[in-house]
Amino acid sequence: DLDYRLAKGDLSLVEEIAHVKVGRDQVERTFYSFATKYCSHHQPSKYAIYDNYVEKVLIFFKNRDHFCDFKNKDLKDYPKFISVIKQFMAYYKLSKFTLKEIDKYLWQLGKEYYNKKAQILNLPLPTFAEDSESKGKIISSEKVETILGYSFQNEI
Repeated sequence: DLDYRLAKGDLSLVEEIAHVKVGRDQVERTFYSFATKYCSHHQPSKYAIYDNYVEKVLIFFKNRDHFCDFKNKDLKDYPKFISVIKQFMAYYKLSKFTLKEIDKYLWQLGKEYYNKKAQILNLPLPTFAEDSESKGKIISSEKVETILGYSFQNEI
């Protein structure tokens, strides 16, 4: 039962939802990011959303601070992805924040950084599907700086 498994936080559900057969030939496609979003929207305290921004931010902090030993491909294995986020939370002492708050932070940081980097390098900005109305997002590192006393080494 899907609802039961979502409520239980069954991480294997993401992989099952991600693999879909499409078209006349029933070709299997993997919609990993969609599957993480689906689960997270139903149980935000148990599932984080994977996307390219989150991936890039986790890889950046892994390379800079060595908070966790993982291979980049591990982020496409949902139980490992969740483990990496939990290790990120533990390393940076973020236990007072929910998984959803960390999830949003990682995404917002990635979006802010990579959009600014693209502008600096005169690259096209990332584009997103316009099929739904944006609720708007505020990108701020204020909590990280004030609550944790963290000071960024470089301005973006």
